[in-house]
Amino acid sequence: MSQFVQHRDLLLFLGAIALGAIPATGVQAQELAASPSVEARYPTAHAQRPLTLPAGRIRADVDQTVLDFAASSNVETPVWSLSFGGAVGVGAGFELGVSTHRAGPSLPRHGIYPAGALALVLAPEGDFGDVPIYVRERLVRTDRVEAVIDVGVRAPVKSDLGFDFGVLTRIFVHPSFTIDVGAGYLMIVQTHEADACASGTACDGTSVLSMWVPLSGIVQLHELVFVAIHTGIELDHHDIERWSIPLGAELGLTVPGANDLLDLRLSATLPRLARPFADDRTGTDLYQIQLAAQGHFGL
Repeated sequence: MSQFVQHRDLLLFLGAIALGAIPATGVQAQELAASPSVEARYPTAHAQRPLTLPAGRIRADVDQTVLDFAASSNVETPVWSLSFGGAVGVGAGFELGVSTHRAGPSLPRHGIYPAGALALVLAPEGDFGDVPIYVRERLVRTDRVEAVIDVGVRAPVKSDLGFDFGVLTRIFVHPSFTIDVGAGYLMIVQTHEADACASGTACDGTSVLSMWVPLSGIVQLHELVFVAIHTGIELDHHDIERWSIPLGAELGLTVPGANDLLDLRLSATLPRLARPFADDRTGTDLYQIQLAAQGHFGL
């Protein structure tokens, strides 16, 4: 328990650093959430979007993913999956969802199986994935920064029971450039055999905490086109030999409608590109490619 308290304090300290890192500006920060017109408006440009859905707005997610986990599991061929999910803004600065997708960096994938309101394993053999449920609440929103707290649980269908908790900050550096930084914890409780164990479990029936420190940059090339780079640190088991640095690149296209938006996103990720303290210091044989579509609808 004392170890958990120490880790919790570290997470809150990192979140405070992220908030305190915003430089002072000549324009006094205004609470955007206090304005109904701002709350109702959902930007087309990805780099200008808030971390929570406005009240009454719905997001529908679908993605197809290929994940090659052969280097670190008993699965010898890439896992192809198709997932469906979504979220809704249920109040000012409060979002409820059943999905692995959020605004900002997504959580690291747990193990080899997909997750969603409906998650299907297409290959190497048909199966179902887990169900991730989350709530996200805004802590602060000004014209330069937004911070949210994110709490989730993954109901196990194929792999393991999981919990996550984190604080994420979005820094609006420029209308066409945004930085996301945060800190979070993932806890996995092993409930399956070793071939389905998630990356955050010791595969021996124990629960393990892992830490996640994401860092992303979003560049808006055009109001309808953006690129993003995702990296950070993942601290599996708090074992220094299992620390890893991921690297991902993403290209997105937005198709606007009268009151709706459709995002088409293509991403490629090396989840363990660098492992500075491991014997095998690079993980280029482990990759994930994802094609996703997200619809944003106003009620």
